[in-house]
Amino acid sequence: MTPKQIATAALTFQPYEGPPPHMELEFQLAPQLVGEEVIRWQMFKDIPKHKRRDELVRNARLWIQIAEKLDWAVITGIHWLPVDAQIETVALIREMVGDKYMLATGLTGTQGIPSSEEMNPLITRMSEDIEGLEEDLGKMCDQAASDIRELTAGGIDIVFLLTDYAFNSGPFFSPRMFRRLVTPFAKRLVETIHEGGAFAVQHTDGNLMLVMDQMLDWAWTDCTASTRWREWISVKSGRWQATACACSVTWIVPRCRPARSTKSRRAPCTAWSTAR
Repeated sequence: MTPKQIATAALTFQPYEGPPPHMELEFQLAPQLVGEEVIRWQMFKDIPKHKRRDELVRNARLWIQIAEKLDWAVITGIHWLPVDAQIETVALIREMVGDKYMLATGLTGTQGIPSSEEMNPLITRMSEDIEGLEEDLGKMCDQAASDIRELTAGGIDIVFLLTDYAFNSGPFFSPRMFRRLVTPFAKRLVETIHEGGAFAVQHTDGNLMLVMDQMLDWAWTDCTASTRWREWISVKSGRWQATACACSVTWIVPRCRPARSTKSRRAPCTAWSTAR
């Protein structure tokens, strides 16, 4: 089986041989591992337009080398590029190694923990103009959904939703505010990902126990990544099962739905290793 086939089997709860599929969401040691830096954020804008194609080819080769050296099933680093450059990189990687690896992107599109500068304005709007805030969050979600449609049409296999919602002490929003300002938009993004034929993964740090019931209803993401994975493992009633890996982040996915839900979904794996 190829790394992509193993990852697909894990995410659809099918049998496969060997250890759990491996990847790293934010790999930042490319110079130390392969002797060159990959393209990140502002770096792409600083590349002269006539050199961008050559740099994308170099960047694609570097991510393939990293995936080979670290035995990844998913190549993740291309999400640092603009959408059109990500799509071009997907085509380059497929040209170089075929369908060997699952290719990922990452984006936000929902309101998470605000920065220190954004904190007071956000709280003020929640108190004084929540309808206007909802309208703006809807526009942000619409833009993210548009990007998702482009990326999945361009060959992306798996989309990480990267908004952080919680501190170690609990979510930033109360469950009531979370249901109003986060859940409907996150659900829309997951539905858009699935409509494009890709897997959806929700990554968020912190203690999410107070809003986990809502997260379970986000059109059923295929996988959830949390650095507080012990919190997720502690859930009872058969909702979640996990296999602990020797890693700092474990992906834990719902093995069965809560009894109250009648929505169908594909069956996921029990755990993925994301750091060794």
